Amino acid sequence: MSAANDLKQYQGFIQTPSLFLNKNKLLDYPNFQFQENEKEIKLTKHPKENLMLGKRAEFYFVAYINSSEKYALQSENIQIYQNKITVGELDFLILDRTTKEIIHTELTYKFYLYDPNYSSVEIENWIGPNRNDSLSQKLEKLNNKQLPLLFKEETKQTIKALNLGSTVEQQQICFKAQLFIPYAKPKQQFQYINPANIKGYYINFNEYKGSDFQENEIHIPTKQNWLIAPNKDVQWNSHKDSLKSIAFQIEKKKSPLIWIKSGLSITPWFITWW
Repeated sequence: MSAANDLKQYQGFIQTPSLFLNKNKLLDYPNFQFQENEKEIKLTKHPKENLMLGKRAEFYFVAYINSSEKYALQSENIQIYQNKITVGELDFLILDRTTKEIIHTELTYKFYLYDPNYSSVEIENWIGPNRNDSLSQKLEKLNNKQLPLLFKEETKQTIKALNLGSTVEQQQICFKAQLFIPYAKPKQQFQYINPANIKGYYINFNEYKGSDFQENEIHIPTKQNWLIAPNKDVQWNSHKDSLKSIAFQIEKKKSPLIWIKSGLSITPWFITWW
């Protein structure tokens, strides 16, 4: 994977908005604040080629912190033990050089599709492309396990052993996500999520095979490249040529992300197996 590709992934990660505009009853924690004048800093280190998408997002977050004038990384992936058994992990402890506070920050980068038939509760309808996770499940884990972990006695002792010179009481979230809505369904207003996170659409494989898309050019990014903003500088294939690759994923109950080019417009889509 090229250094230029890594840079595009990094920029895609940084430019993905926070899923929540501010604190709300779903997740009552402030957002981590990226500095506008630091968003285009060049990538000086590169991830391992086989690094998975979630770990890749962590790598780029650390790259941002390490290049920032405002922040300094104090520790990451801090394992918390109780009687030699792991009870949880803190993602990051970050020093805000302006306030001199050390802040516990939890990082999340997700892809969710809105299925209006999944539940009568709006927030529960944001589900993973393969239907094996959901936004509501992630919120429950953050609220009930990951963020309260900071205040457990075992965590306090672990942080004390790091000799940071300060206690850690402040918490933030860095919750980035790309959202996709049903194709050819009436648009709706969503109560809690940032509308800027809606990036594209989804359809099932049978619909994709239909005539609406036969004249379009298609690109199928690797999963690592799902972070990259759609652009023209990739290899494009015909709709017909894309079917075999997509069908292979569908048979394994995997919903691939594709880019569909129509004229000058390029839009990301998920093709679902369900």
